[in-house]
Amino acid sequence: MTQKMHSGLKKALIFDLDGLIIETESAYCRIWQREFRKAGLVFDMKRYQNLIGAHHVAGGYRPDEILAAHLKSGVTAEELLKAVSSEARREISNAEAMPGVMKVLEDAEDRGLHLAVGSSSEEYWVHGHLKRLGIFERFGSIVSSSDVKDAKPAPDIFLKVLEDLGVEAENALVLEDSNNGVVAAHRAGHQHRPPREQAHGHARARRHGDLHAAVDPLMPIWALRAHIGITTRTLSNGDEAPPRRSERITIIIY
Repeated sequence: MTQKMHSGLKKALIFDLDGLIIETESAYCRIWQREFRKAGLVFDMKRYQNLIGAHHVAGGYRPDEILAAHLKSGVTAEELLKAVSSEARREISNAEAMPGVMKVLEDAEDRGLHLAVGSSSEEYWVHGHLKRLGIFERFGSIVSSSDVKDAKPAPDIFLKVLEDLGVEAENALVLEDSNNGVVAAHRAGHQHRPPREQAHGHARARRHGDLHAAVDPLMPIWALRAHIGITTRTLSNGDEAPPRRSERITIIIY
């Protein structure tokens, strides 16, 4: 974890990494789709999307186990998962920052906001990509799954960021692209607010609904809805295309 404290700064903008700063999930989706197609199986994109943004989901979709059981070739689920992860990470290794990320960082810095990253990925992955992109030093706190007991959708990552920065939840905004991340942000804000304000927060979160991500830095952490409903596209080979969330997320700092 990296932390740089700044006195007198009371508002924060907290970024997820995978799918928000860099596109990562689509590579995994494409590889699993390919392997399932080769085996004559159908990859369940909707169930897989429920895993995005979480370090582990109990009882969640396990394409590695499904494929290993179908192949009956002696290849284990662990070996399949390792092979897919290795191929995906080679593909992602030179990925550029998502469109608009650098502009949001600049705007937030100009407005004197604390910047942080809260990711369910492991430290080596998070730090490595931020350093490769040349933005590592721009964040006052970088918290990964390596730094907490429970990753998203548990609130631990965001609670640790708030603690590092000394920022109250009502003065923080999380930018997320996954349901698990949004749930984690909501839970973190809920734990930081008195009961009366928590009830108000639930109403406000419902009122914001699926915002087209026009977000206000003053918006409380629980009101975040930077996640836009994911739609699917069909490729020429019949597969569902991985979601291109960057095409549907526009972040505006007022």
